[in-house]
Amino acid sequence: MDAPEDLRLRAELTALTDRDTSTAMRLLKELSSQSANVPVDELARWLVLPGTIDAACGLLATSTDPGADDLIHDLLTRAPAETHPTLLCVALRRGDRTATPRALELLRHPSPTQTGQLASLITALGRWGDRSAAPALRDLVATASPALLFHLNTALFRLTGRSPVPTDDMDTLRRWWAEADLDTVPAPQVDRSIHNDRDADLVITDGRAAFALDTTDPGPSSPWPIWTFAWTMSGEEIYHVGSVCGTCEVFLERTGWAPEQAVQLARTVATAVTDVPAVTDGLIDALIPVLGGLASGQVHLRLRDTPLRPVRTWEDTWFTTTRPAPDPDAPSGPLDATYYVLDAHRPLILAPTQPDDVLDPDTVRAYAERIASGERPAVVAAAHAATRTIIGWGQYEDRDERSVTALIVDGHHKLAAYARLGIPARVIWLCDLSWSLSDEPETVFAELLD
Repeated sequence: MDAPEDLRLRAELTALTDRDTSTAMRLLKELSSQSANVPVDELARWLVLPGTIDAACGLLATSTDPGADDLIHDLLTRAPAETHPTLLCVALRRGDRTATPRALELLRHPSPTQTGQLASLITALGRWGDRSAAPALRDLVATASPALLFHLNTALFRLTGRSPVPTDDMDTLRRWWAEADLDTVPAPQVDRSIHNDRDADLVITDGRAAFALDTTDPGPSSPWPIWTFAWTMSGEEIYHVGSVCGTCEVFLERTGWAPEQAVQLARTVATAVTDVPAVTDGLIDALIPVLGGLASGQVHLRLRDTPLRPVRTWEDTWFTTTRPAPDPDAPSGPLDATYYVLDAHRPLILAPTQPDDVLDPDTVRAYAERIASGERPAVVAAAHAATRTIIGWGQYEDRDERSVTALIVDGHHKLAAYARLGIPARVIWLCDLSWSLSDEPETVFAELLD
């Protein structure tokens, strides 16, 4: 049953003339924010007016009206040359089989008024398009702007599984894609340079991104092709961690636990890290299943004994203690599992990927005995850095935030054992230098981990 507020807004919308586009846009956005289900016969006229199509598409994308898909197909067929990019994004999202070739045609020959929306269309093709779009998207790489090249790179990875090492050298990226075989996904390539018994630099090509920082779906009516980021495991979002906004705070919002596929992949390296005295070629070779499961890019592997402390409330983390009061957005209360920090004020957190109830007391006890005897089983953690300049907007002083957020890839039992003994945990920190939310990730990692 429709809520009274939805019915009121719909009645106001129906009473408008086609010239009342600014009011219509406001009403459509309000309905979309309330996840209202507006019948398509009430949406149809707003889907052909330039001033309201984006807002109307947000409602059309989530509509449960049986006529929604027919309306989309009719709109695409009626005026294909003038097809609006946002409508094509909705069609792709809803699985319209004609949307992929239409979207590619628009990308090849955009009108001047459509260029600002091409990134959203490329993103939609990567998420919901047919794999057959990959060769055409690769053709666009040769002449794409640097901004569009980022979105093409991401879309091509989603469609083909291929991914080069991120670089600011556009010619290198264009050349890599021009030579890439889109029909075959080779095994991930991990090049290494071992500096000492605690540090190595890795370069990963064709990484599987099973443990990765990824962009989230911005939603059907968002003007941004990318806004928020999430830690993902085997393609499933585990934590939302922040946005592209350099003046917005980093956050940590759990959205799920590691899927079984990711858990099993992490377990393939368990025997290799039962006692880790130093970084060696043999260790890196044994870690290849997890290293290849990272996103393509540069990674600094740090082997550290880190004095981590288990916490169960937000008040024991920097997310609450370092933010000025009053801050209504600061989290508070109990955490949903055991997290690990250096202390309540240093901006580093190691987040669980499995709930506490998976911990087996006997396994924790066995690890504790081995640690007490001198062995050093290693936790494997994937980490990213973030730098932010938070604007106080007159309520408090502007401030800089430099933080590290990490996920446990393997080692929940080991962390519990180290915590029980009060001994710094031996951790293999896989510090991502390519996909962190910082323009100086290595500096931030060094500040908090070295």
